[in-house]
Amino acid sequence: MVHRVVVFIDYQNVYRRARDAFGLDRSYVNGQVDPLAVGSRLSNLTTDHELVGVRVYRGMPSPKHDPVGHAAAQRQVARWRESPLVTVITRPLNYRAHGAPQEKGIDVQIAVDFVTLAMQGFHDLGILFTADSDLDPAAEAVGGMMGTGAVRLANWWDARRGAPRTVRAGGGTVYTHILRRTDYVAVHDPVDYAVGAPRKPRPPRPDGSN
Repeated sequence: MVHRVVVFIDYQNVYRRARDAFGLDRSYVNGQVDPLAVGSRLSNLTTDHELVGVRVYRGMPSPKHDPVGHAAAQRQVARWRESPLVTVITRPLNYRAHGAPQEKGIDVQIAVDFVTLAMQGFHDLGILFTADSDLDPAAEAVGGMMGTGAVRLANWWDARRGAPRTVRAGGGTVYTHILRRTDYVAVHDPVDYAVGAPRKPRPPRPDGSN
C-alpha cells in the first residue's frame, strides 16, 4: 500500500536553524532550502511513500518597510509555486518601531492546517518540519486521533543541542527524521533572489544633485 505524504515546512524556522546548526556564514542565501527537494527527500526516507504535497509557511516582508526583501520574497515564492505539488501560505510580517520584524500567525496557521487536513483525509502521513515546540500540540492532536503512524516530525541535527525533543501522542512516540549537513547540501537553494530587486532611492545630495 502506498501512503500519501504531505510535508509542512515552517520556513523561517527551518532557515534559521540550518544556519545555526551548520555554522553557515552570514550570506542570507545560506540556509535557504528548496521545498520540493525537502519534500522529496523526506518522503523517500521510507519505502511505499508518495509525496502528494508540500506546504510552505512563511512571513512576507512589507513592500513599504522593506521593498528589497519583499521583491526577493516574491521571486522566491514564485519559483516555489512552479511545482504543482507546492502550496505557499504567506502572512505579512509584523513591523514595530524597534527591533526586527516578526512573523504573526504563522504557527497558528500551520497548526490549524496540520490538524484539519489530517482529519479530512487529505493525506496518510503528515511530516512537520520545524524545531518550534509551540507546534507540538498539533502533532500530538493528530497522533492522538489517528495514531502515531499518521504524523512525523523533521529537524536539523545540531551537535550543540543534542537529540531533538521527544513528542508523545496516542500512547506512542512521534518519529522524528533527523536531517544532517549532507541532507542540507542536497536540498539547499543557492539562488540569490535579491538580485535585480528594486533598491531604495538614494537621498539627494546637499547641492540637489543625484
